[in-house]
Amino acid sequence: MLFPSILSLAATFAFAGKNQSGYGVAAFQSPATISQRLLGPSFSGRFNPLKANVDDYDDEDFIDELSARKLGINIGAELPKITQEEIDEIRSKVQATLDEKVDARLAEIAELKAQLEKDALESKQRMKNASDLNAQFEKQSLMEKIDRLSEDFLNANAELRESTKRAADADKLAGSMGRG
Repeated sequence: MLFPSILSLAATFAFAGKNQSGYGVAAFQSPATISQRLLGPSFSGRFNPLKANVDDYDDEDFIDELSARKLGINIGAELPKITQEEIDEIRSKVQATLDEKVDARLAEIAELKAQLEKDALESKQRMKNASDLNAQFEKQSLMEKIDRLSEDFLNANAELRESTKRAADADKLAGSMGRG
C-alpha cells in the first residue's frame, strides 16, 4: 500500500497562512497530524503513519472508505444546468471541430503521400541516371581494354607480319619476273 508509506516517509509541512507582507508561511507538522487532517476523525485511530506496517492495512477497504468520503464540494451544484438544445449545440460544435481536425490531418497525410511519391520518382530517376552513367563508364572501359589488347597483339606479332609481308612481296616480284 503506497499511501501510508508516503505519509510515513515524507518530510511534511502545511500551509499556515500569510504573514504581514502577504507571503505564505509554512508550519511543519507530523505525518500523523496531516493524515488526521486529510482523512478526518473517522480515520484517526485506523492509520498512524509513524507506526505504519503496510501489511496491517487492507488496501481495498481503505480506498473504499477514503473514496466514500465527501470533500465538501458538490460539483453538480456548482455547474449551471444545461438544456438539451445546448447539449446538441455543443455536440455539433465538437463534431465540427473533430471533422475539421480529421480533414486537416487527412490532407497532411495526402500531402505527405504525394511528397513521398515525388521523392520516390526522383530517387528512381537518379538511380537510372547513375546506372546509365555506370554502363557508359563500363562500356568505355571495355573499349579501352579491347583497344589495348588489340594493340598488344599487333605489337607482339609485328615482326611476323612484317616477314610475311616481305615474303608476299618477294613472291609477287618473283612471279612478275617469271621465277615463281
